[in-house]
Amino acid sequence: MFIHGGWTHVAVNAVVAMIFGPPVARLLTGARGVAGFLAFYVATGLIGAVGYAVVHPASPDALGGASAAVFGLVGAALRLVGRRDGRLTGLTDRRFLVMAAVIMALNMITGVIGLVGDPGNTRIAWEAHAFGFIAGALLIGPWTRLFRSRRTSFDSPADLGDPFD
Repeated sequence: MFIHGGWTHVAVNAVVAMIFGPPVARLLTGARGVAGFLAFYVATGLIGAVGYAVVHPASPDALGGASAAVFGLVGAALRLVGRRDGRLTGLTDRRFLVMAAVIMALNMITGVIGLVGDPGNTRIAWEAHAFGFIAGALLIGPWTRLFRSRRTSFDSPADLGDPFD
């Protein structure tokens, strides 16, 4: 998770993490939540890597990047779509299933075709992404129960006010 194939790889992972990480981080607040968030990130990344190894046991290819962990954040964040109270949508919720299907289809297409249309140019471990996504979607419920603070509000207040007042 700490090795990448170049700055573009780092940038793509960072942008996606910055988009999908905050909703998950907002669930897991305080010092306990920070530890929980980091553990969740690492766990989904490791599950993605192990999933790839299970699918490709004889592969000599090395895996690099945080994409499986980032996809774990995506899977977890999609469980929050349409919820302003911090509760998770069910795994069978239509909104979650449609978005998950679209993301997994795009993930598979990108993995098979590649980012520039040349499958030999850049190999993408789309299976690791899929395992990370599934792990994130499944683990966020128990993880939230373990690491969530007792805070009652998930949504931002209507008036954030002036931070310099």
